[in-house]
Amino acid sequence: MAPPSPSPIGVLRGHAAAVNSVAFLEQGGATYLASGAADGNLKLWDLSIRRPAASISAHSKAGILCVGMQGDAVLSHGRDGFLILWDVANGGVHARQRLACGSYTFTKAKALGAHSILSPLEDAQALGIFDLRADNQAPALRFNGAALQSGMCMALDVLPSTTATEGDPCASFEGGLVARFDVRAPATPIAHHKVAESPLVCMASTPFGTLLGSPSHDVHRLDWATTEASVVYKAKSEGINALASRQDARIFASGGRDHMVRIFHNRTCRRLATLKFHTESVYCVAFAADNKLLASSGKDAKIALWSIYPPP
Repeated sequence: MAPPSPSPIGVLRGHAAAVNSVAFLEQGGATYLASGAADGNLKLWDLSIRRPAASISAHSKAGILCVGMQGDAVLSHGRDGFLILWDVANGGVHARQRLACGSYTFTKAKALGAHSILSPLEDAQALGIFDLRADNQAPALRFNGAALQSGMCMALDVLPSTTATEGDPCASFEGGLVARFDVRAPATPIAHHKVAESPLVCMASTPFGTLLGSPSHDVHRLDWATTEASVVYKAKSEGINALASRQDARIFASGGRDHMVRIFHNRTCRRLATLKFHTESVYCVAFAADNKLLASSGKDAKIALWSIYPPP
């Protein structure tokens, strides 16, 4: 008999809409969690008391697509077409910088180093890099995926690079293709591969390859060195919304439309655990930098905290 699913070590309630994204951050020796919801509300949770330290209407009712760390600030990306950097010192939340990316799709921006943001643009087949130090709010670099003839951009990630300290921008597309770009020559991708026949809606980089999730139930892994792509997990029913790899590269997590969070061994992709708590689709999974906690959030407006295979 399979062991029972572990329970969350904590549940954060307080959002009135689906929680689309969560991200851990350290501030003044304390651990916080930023969360962004479908009603545009941004919360900063003090995990020592598991209560909101701050809450703000950050974006319009179109909602927040994602939150993440950008240097010492929190980055939020809304479906109102804006990227906003927030100062979060002493548990407060104050806007520092606001950029118009022009994208109203579901593609989520990603921090690229300490001073740049990789973001979708008004053209749904394009992506760009915004330099936060520049006076001009236009993208410093643009990457056009139109020549790939694979539809709109669906997910973004940053891959380790031997030539760029910030990493190589990577994008997956509606037609099941994934492309890697070089910031020194952005006109065309340096590599691209057809991975699936369905859209690749989420992505996570690991030392063993790039993980890609699709609504057709599959998790794929692409080895850029060999250009070999394989299906490493096939769900029985619903598709995959979210993927995250832990920083120590031991495990990765998926969030599914079947309400489940699944944990996998990173190298072998063997499924290790199924976490059952959410009552609706899971939209985000995120690991803490110290590898001790996993957070999951979703359509049920709840955030679950898990201690799964903590480091010794």
